[in-house]
Amino acid sequence: MKNIKNSDALYSEADYMLAAADLEMQRSSEDVVTHTICYKSRQSITNYLRGYLLHMGIEPQAPFSMEHLRKQCLAIDNHFEGLDLSVLPCREEEGHASYCLSVDKVAECLQVANEVRDMVRHNK
Repeated sequence: MKNIKNSDALYSEADYMLAAADLEMQRSSEDVVTHTICYKSRQSITNYLRGYLLHMGIEPQAPFSMEHLRKQCLAIDNHFEGLDLSVLPCREEEGHASYCLSVDKVAECLQVANEVRDMVRHNK
């Protein structure tokens, strides 16, 4: 049974996090708080993937790392094969506390978060 209400809540939270990361990225490079972009991008990816699983009627299984969730999504839809989380050095560690400090690096993370959003929204 699909859990649309919970998936919509996760999508909404992911949208909020992604918008906040994008807004932070629009600041001048000297003023960008890279930690904010890194954290919000990771959270949005996790929420999009968990939301997708719930939308498809699958209860996400721990651990809730981005890579583990991607593999669970891949079991449902092979489009997730093309999702490259390799630019996210923290991709396999749940609750990883180390954040990227380079604006270029967090820009890549933000790009991946946008790709995940487009992927789950397309497959909804």
